[in-house]
Amino acid sequence: INAEYMGFFRTMNLNEAARTNRRHLMFGAVFGEYLGTTFFMFLLCATPSDAVLVPWLAISALAYSLSEVSGAHINPCVTFGSWVGGKISNRKLVAYLVAQFLATITAQGLVLLVKPFDSFSAYADAVVIVPQGPLLKAFAREIVTSAIFLFVIFAVAFDLVPDKPESQVLAYQNPDHGLTLYASNSKSKQGFAPLAIGMTAAALGMAGGCFNPARAYGPVFVTLRFTDSWVFLGDFIGAAIGVGLRKLLKTYLDITHARLLELRQNAEGTRPFANML
Repeated sequence: INAEYMGFFRTMNLNEAARTNRRHLMFGAVFGEYLGTTFFMFLLCATPSDAVLVPWLAISALAYSLSEVSGAHINPCVTFGSWVGGKISNRKLVAYLVAQFLATITAQGLVLLVKPFDSFSAYADAVVIVPQGPLLKAFAREIVTSAIFLFVIFAVAFDLVPDKPESQVLAYQNPDHGLTLYASNSKSKQGFAPLAIGMTAAALGMAGGCFNPARAYGPVFVTLRFTDSWVFLGDFIGAAIGVGLRKLLKTYLDITHARLLELRQNAEGTRPFANML
C-alpha cells in the first residue's frame, strides 16, 4: 500500500512539474511574441513608407531570432492562419493576439519617444495607414495580399512536404512513362523560410497591401482615427483563404506523390537518382 501511495504522489509531482514547465514555455512564447511584434511595429512605423526593404530585412532578422521561441508570428494574420490550419491551440491564439495588440501600442509609444514629430497630428499623419483608392478595391487588396502571404508562410515554414531520406531534392524518372518528380523536402526549406517570407513581404508591400492588422490598427487605436479602418479586416479573410489553398494543394500533392512512388516501385526500368540543386 505504501508503495502504491508513493507511486501515486510521485506521479502527481511529475504531472505538476510538467504543467509548470508548460506554463513557463507558454509565458516565454507569448513574451517573445510581444517583443518581436514590438520591434517589428517600431521599425515599420519609424521608417519611411517607401522603404520597401524594411519589411524584408526586419521579418527575416526577427524570424531567425525568435522562431524557436514563439514562432515569430509578429502578425495577427499569421496567428489567425496558424489557428485555422490547426497549428496552434485556442489558448495560444488568444494569448498571441493580446500580446500583438499590446506590442503595437508599445511600439507607437517608442515611435513618439524617438521621432522628432512637430505635433501629435504630424505623428498621426505619418503612421496611420489610409486605404488607397475605392474602399472595396482596398478591401479586396488586403484579402489578396494576405492570402498570398499566408500561402507562402505555410509552404516554407511548416512540414508540408514529406521528408524522405534519399536527398534534399529528389528526382524519380521512369523512361517508359516519361515521368519525373522533383520534391524539395521540409528540411531543405526551413533554413530559407525567413528569407522567403521577408522577400514576399517586401513584394506585397510594393503591391500596396498592409496584410498586418497590428500595423494598421496600432496607430488607429492610439490616434483614434478609425475612418475606413474596417478595410483591414480583410486581412483575416485573406489569411484563411491562403491557408485553405495551401492545404488543398498539399492534399493533392500528397496523393500525387504517393502514386508516383508506387509507380516507381512497380514499373520496370525505373531508375532512382538524386540531384542537389
